Amino acid sequence: MVPTEIAVTAVQGSDHLFRSLFDCAPDAMFLANSDTGVIEDANQAATKLILRPRQEIVGMHFTELHPKEMLGRTREHFHTHLQQSEGGGDLRPIEHYALRSDGTSVPIEVMATILDLSGDRKLLGIFRDITERRQLEADLRESEKRQLNMEIELKSCALEKANSALSTMLDHARRVEAEIKEQVVANLRHIILPLIDVLKKQKLPPETVALVTLLESNIRGLAHPLAKNLESPLLGLTPREIQLALLIKEGRTSKEVTEKLKLSFQTVQTHRHNLRRKLGILHKKINLQTYLRSEIFEDSFSE
Repeated sequence: MVPTEIAVTAVQGSDHLFRSLFDCAPDAMFLANSDTGVIEDANQAATKLILRPRQEIVGMHFTELHPKEMLGRTREHFHTHLQQSEGGGDLRPIEHYALRSDGTSVPIEVMATILDLSGDRKLLGIFRDITERRQLEADLRESEKRQLNMEIELKSCALEKANSALSTMLDHARRVEAEIKEQVVANLRHIILPLIDVLKKQKLPPETVALVTLLESNIRGLAHPLAKNLESPLLGLTPREIQLALLIKEGRTSKEVTEKLKLSFQTVQTHRHNLRRKLGILHKKINLQTYLRSEIFEDSFSE
């Protein structure tokens, strides 16, 4: 066999191998004229991808394989593939969309290269359907989003619990602080100041009288942050009795007070009795509301 015949046989064998691989490839393949962009051949996978028979595909322009609204992007990708093939560099897949005969679009990954078949330059385009991959990516993003939302919700819940616990602790601290202040003021009013009054009534030397007066002044000065008026008639009342006094001062009836404070009628009556006793008007024909509205209480309630 002469060299020319050997070369022809080799080319024919190469073309036959290419045809076998081309027809059996699982990915869609389109063979186009590299100069005109007109499709000259397509494999079986290509017909399934775009839902067109081979005879209909052959003769189409490559731009017709993609949505019309993406024409600029399609042409740009075509030139990119040509440059990659002619430059001899690595071929990189480009994501795009293939247009089906029913008008729907399929997400694809496109690779292309220049082939020399029997002396003719052809552009081989390989389209891989990535619909499933896109769905998996979307599912992954959705899963990550749900996970993030769950973590945010758990952290928010933990923060709410922490805020609630902190609020409870602060309320308790305020109650304890109020009770300590009341106790200190009560001790000053009922123990310390009465003892100073006893001292002041004694026949003491002028120097001692001055010291006692200075002591009384300093005690009242130290107590000022706790109570603006140590002689206030409200100092001996409990917080509940002060609440009751405020409501009675506003003109609320016993029934309204029971509903407001969520107490039984008998409990409210007991508080009213203790309130009158501590205010020194028990068994006296004095209206409690009128008494609480008198000038002596105005500053006390405003404080």
